[in-house]
Amino acid sequence: ATLESYAYAHLALTAYHWSRGEPVAARAAFARSREIFRQIGHHYLLGACTVYEFNEVVMPYQTDDHETMDQLLSLAKEALQNASGAESEASMLRAGQLPLRLLRGAWQSVIDDGQAETSTPYSEGRSVWGPVTLAKLAAYQGDLTTAWQQVRHELPEGPPTEPGDTYFSPATQMQRIAISLALSTHDLAGAADWLAAHDRWLDWNASVLGRADGALLWAQYHQASGQTALARQQAEAALAQATSPRQPLALIAIHRFLGQLDTDARRFEDADRQLHASLQLADACAAPFERALTLLERAELRLAQRRTEEATVLLDEVQAICAPLDAKPTLARTDALRQRLTQLTKVAPHCPAGLSQREVEVLRLIADGLTDREIASVLSISHFTVMRHVSNVLNKLGVTSRTAAAAIALRQDLV
Repeated sequence: ATLESYAYAHLALTAYHWSRGEPVAARAAFARSREIFRQIGHHYLLGACTVYEFNEVVMPYQTDDHETMDQLLSLAKEALQNASGAESEASMLRAGQLPLRLLRGAWQSVIDDGQAETSTPYSEGRSVWGPVTLAKLAAYQGDLTTAWQQVRHELPEGPPTEPGDTYFSPATQMQRIAISLALSTHDLAGAADWLAAHDRWLDWNASVLGRADGALLWAQYHQASGQTALARQQAEAALAQATSPRQPLALIAIHRFLGQLDTDARRFEDADRQLHASLQLADACAAPFERALTLLERAELRLAQRRTEEATVLLDEVQAICAPLDAKPTLARTDALRQRLTQLTKVAPHCPAGLSQREVEVLRLIADGLTDREIASVLSISHFTVMRHVSNVLNKLGVTSRTAAAAIALRQDLV
């Protein structure tokens, strides 16, 4: 065997390891492959395999490791500059950075470079990352027609497409985009077909990478179907799968979704904890759009807690991030939430039976079924202060139970 054949053998091992959730072993195989390409002076393949390492290992498993990212991109740039045929090498480097640019919020450069890359056939060196990145961007900007066009171009047979004749990693990413698109229009039957196809492909490849993303999509499917318990079960499974091996981008979305479920269940402390974890990871990954999506869920939480001023500040930041990106669906959600805030704040609550404004707030939360400790968390006051307010509310209303107080709140249109 030649040295070059050994390099290709190590490249084959990289795919084996990264798909099975073994990023350390995958990077070791990449390092061996790169060293052989360096020895034989094959600069293009040295640069190309470095770009693949960046996208297939570092992006999913080390998204918050900026030093490693910078090192690999620098190495790829140096190798490709030393290769012949400067334009094709520059194209490889541009294409390899499309997913990172999308993550970092450089969306216009994705549009400019991505469309050029996708016009080239795979057989002539077409980017395997361009179509996926453009499909995601189209979905983020609300252009569902273009997003579906990208999906159908890569998987023309739709969910029945069998694995084996196309690039596995971008194809399964396209399947996940298709699932999200179907869920966004409440096409549950279509989403179920794509989910089944995604599971089938992962099973065929015995792949670990993609399992957490798939479980989260199943959770979103169950939520859309009204099956909250199944949604939480799948989301918790996704969390475990994205924790080991650690996948920061998947974790951002999973924590955000669990925070949403906790907000809906009025488990406000748990929701705060999940959304804080999501926000920390989004910032660590330098992902402004992911940050905006998490801030939007935190605004939903603050609205549920009736902390309207905090919700307004959060929505202002979401607007500041998403307006330059033209992220229409997120901006539409932001506007809808602002309208709900306006409705909540424009009518001052009337105060029956001589209740103070604070006591009316406590009464509303009693009617919502919150315990004293939960009310304390919502209003950011002590448990003992809540107990005093509850006692005052019951005395002023002339009732002896929280249930009776809640009934009065309903009759007075306070909830």
